[in-house]
Amino acid sequence: MDNDTTPANDTAATTGADQPSQPEGERACEESLKIIIERHEEIIQKRWIGKSKTKRRALLRKVWPTIPVSRRPDFTAYNAYTKNSVNVKDADTTPFKWPYINLDDMSKTEPLLLMLNSRARNTPDTFAYIDLASTLLGRRSGWLVQGKFPSHIMMLRGRTTPSTYGELYPWDEDHAARCGHAHKAYTPGDGFLILEVQCMIYSFLFGCCKEIIHDVPEQCLMNKNLPIQPEPPMVSSKANSEDIRFLATTSFEDRYKAPAKTDFNRLETLLWAAIGDTAEHLRSLRQDPGYFERAMNQCREHRLESLPDTNGQPDPLLTLPTEDEFWGRVLCQIISHALHRINALDKLYRKISYLCFLVNQHTNNNISPEEDLPPEFAEAFYGVKFHLVKFLPACLRKDIMAATYGSAPFRPYFCRGMPNPEDRDQITICAQANVTPPESGSKVMSCIRTLSNERQRSMLGPKDIFIELELYMQQDPSAKSFMTPLVANWLSYPGLLCEFLHQIDLYQPWAAGFEHYARQHDKCLEEDLAEGSEYSYNLYDMGLKIWVKLAPLGCPKGGKFHYPVDEPRSKETTEAMRQAEANLDIFWKRLVRDLKTRKVLSPLTRDIICGDFRKTEPWVEPRKLSKKAKEEEKKKEEQKEESLTKWLKDLGLETPARAHKVKGKMKEQTKTDVKSSDGSVEDEAEESGPTSFKVNKRALKVFSALFFDGPNPSQAGDITWADFIHAMASMGFTAEKLFGSAWHFEPAVGMGFCSSIQLHEPPSENKIPFVTTRLLGQRLARSYGWKRDMFQLAT
Repeated sequence: MDNDTTPANDTAATTGADQPSQPEGERACEESLKIIIERHEEIIQKRWIGKSKTKRRALLRKVWPTIPVSRRPDFTAYNAYTKNSVNVKDADTTPFKWPYINLDDMSKTEPLLLMLNSRARNTPDTFAYIDLASTLLGRRSGWLVQGKFPSHIMMLRGRTTPSTYGELYPWDEDHAARCGHAHKAYTPGDGFLILEVQCMIYSFLFGCCKEIIHDVPEQCLMNKNLPIQPEPPMVSSKANSEDIRFLATTSFEDRYKAPAKTDFNRLETLLWAAIGDTAEHLRSLRQDPGYFERAMNQCREHRLESLPDTNGQPDPLLTLPTEDEFWGRVLCQIISHALHRINALDKLYRKISYLCFLVNQHTNNNISPEEDLPPEFAEAFYGVKFHLVKFLPACLRKDIMAATYGSAPFRPYFCRGMPNPEDRDQITICAQANVTPPESGSKVMSCIRTLSNERQRSMLGPKDIFIELELYMQQDPSAKSFMTPLVANWLSYPGLLCEFLHQIDLYQPWAAGFEHYARQHDKCLEEDLAEGSEYSYNLYDMGLKIWVKLAPLGCPKGGKFHYPVDEPRSKETTEAMRQAEANLDIFWKRLVRDLKTRKVLSPLTRDIICGDFRKTEPWVEPRKLSKKAKEEEKKKEEQKEESLTKWLKDLGLETPARAHKVKGKMKEQTKTDVKSSDGSVEDEAEESGPTSFKVNKRALKVFSALFFDGPNPSQAGDITWADFIHAMASMGFTAEKLFGSAWHFEPAVGMGFCSSIQLHEPPSENKIPFVTTRLLGQRLARSYGWKRDMFQLAT
């Protein structure tokens, strides 16, 4: 077959006089960079780390005089060009081609060193996909105009020599039959863009090396005869440690590394923990009146009806005659969210679990990048991506944006427009005159608004938007005050789906063939998506009237769900708790009846919300014992324990109070009912034998508060979220901050804990309220069987 081999340095577009000069084209820079890094990387690292930020910025400007200043300059350029109607021919396209190369990012310690290491120690074809992906905004917005070469393709993947990298081939039916699908080739327009991007990157990095070790003579710098040095340790942000990681920070650094491989097992683990978190939310709505009341009031405070209209008047739904309709909408939103989410996650988990099975099955049979995936594998892989592509827009629609507008931090800056008499669900939002949010609030609002806009989201990339939002809140703590707990919680779910999509897209080159596969198998993919979705469809069909009828039972007004678990136990608080539980039972029994009638409950949701739940025991006056009687009871207990200890020793067994360090292994766990301090019954994982863990003083304080079992909650002790993370780390867990408010806690291998767990960070950096501490303790007790008396102070 005839071919047209096109060298990379000949096809790259010109880069402009203000940009770094190219020594001898891309190939020369690539080879020179490899020689330098293999022999001088350690000294380059030390010198760069030792430079101040001012000196780093000066060096970067010397290498690239017109380097953009701020992070994500493509975002800034897109907004400015669109606002000012800049002509494409007059636009500077630099920000769209190299969005990750800018002063703000590159003057940090890690990005430049990571980029030097990865680009010098890997061939250019390794980065073809991510270099093209980085130009997404420029390509989809039209600011990057790509040339068209009909009936040709460019080959980059797997081409590791200068003579084959970037070859052009005629594209005809015969070649298509032999060469396969789109995942093996690029269009010439994309290919030339990749070559231009890479040419400038290698030239930029080569220039940085020369400036950092400017005092080394060039003949020594480029001497191939010098011995190759061992590769120094990889640098990483101080924000990430062995025990604590931040997904946004990790994702930011990944932009400068060689693309990682898809970790399918991690996807399965994250998804299982997310299902557990959603199940716990639904379970708490069903059985905890206090949790239900807080959820209802929290949702009410984020509704658009809470905004005044342009005349400063409240929404008519908030007036007494139509109050049931408002609370019906709140009920519908809370419970529908929970049911939809758990059904979607459950379906996705079954698909990813099967995909992991196939991946492990093919581990020993490595699939060549030149081959298509086996049919069964392809069906599972592309089916997972199809579900993610459909699920993500569904959970980023108007609810999150509406909740942000209606939240307390943004309420002073917005109002409702005139209502639509034909559709009361259509609420127009207007900015208040002469009032604008501060810069930190505007940035948060801009990110959430972009996430909610399908067109902008597809151009900028949803995960990149999440990364920028998280990094901005790390950089400016005042921005956190504009992110309410409800909005952060709701962002966690789509944020997790974005991470799943990103991981699936890393499975190159096959992920690149998704659109081709979807066009050929669209009917099968749609049928697979619809299968098992009848529960969600039935839920959509319920209509608002049913929820409005339930509103009198589910409305939290009048204190019907007041649940004083944070007050000292007394006859009055016990009766109040029992009454609240009874009121919640009445509501849920009526709701479950309606859900069953309309076939809304899946087997999983039925198991969660149906059945018997814990109840607070009736109040019993505590026995008043004299001091002498208390001492006698204590002495009897000690004698029993001594007798049991002696008996076990005679049998050659361990004592019940055996204590071991945290790294020890917990035994297999089964379920049992255990009475809690408030007289209720909780499902806990019962171990086959008592176990105790030795922890430090700070961790012991945390676990004492989490599993407090005394009559007065004010004596539980105050803890912070940082204290909680420390305690989990002391138990061998790695904590990872995901997007939104979600944290993923992964037990170390060999710890014996059954699975990971996902929890949500409380809103305040101050002390965690007791009701939240209690819920965290209940989650851990149900998951791992932990109790207060298991934790002892290490000596």
